[in-house]
Amino acid sequence: MGFEEVKKFKYKFKRISSINIELIEEFSCGLEELDKKLIQMKENDEGTTFVFLDETNGQIIGYCTYCASGLKKAYENDSITYPAAEIKYFAIDKTYQHKSYDDDFKFSDLMLCEVLKKLIEISEEAISFDYILLYSVPEAVNFYKRNGFCEFTEFM
Repeated sequence: MGFEEVKKFKYKFKRISSINIELIEEFSCGLEELDKKLIQMKENDEGTTFVFLDETNGQIIGYCTYCASGLKKAYENDSITYPAAEIKYFAIDKTYQHKSYDDDFKFSDLMLCEVLKKLIEISEEAISFDYILLYSVPEAVNFYKRNGFCEFTEFM
């Protein structure tokens, strides 16, 4: 995508409840389970699901579901739970996977930045949390590392 195309590209985040079901049914990230989960979220959002839309063509770039959570740290005779935001689902449509938004930024990076901005807003305005939980499949590890996350598999 050239500089002029990047300047023309417009996107927005919208709650899943405002998205047409036909558009949701067109979404395909390559994992049937995540594709079906997006359709289920339209019916019964188990967290907060936002859809990332390409305003130039109306297509869904991806979606993310997040919710409040916590990390429990066990001590000798006690434990403490640290507030956290949990990113439950994060999927990019096959059309946008591995595609660059600009020279250094992929569409998945752009979407993750928007999700993190939204979570920081929530933390500052309503529910303060100390951590963001990301669940990963082996294919996603490089994506997280590229975006500055450290590998952290066990808290307790």
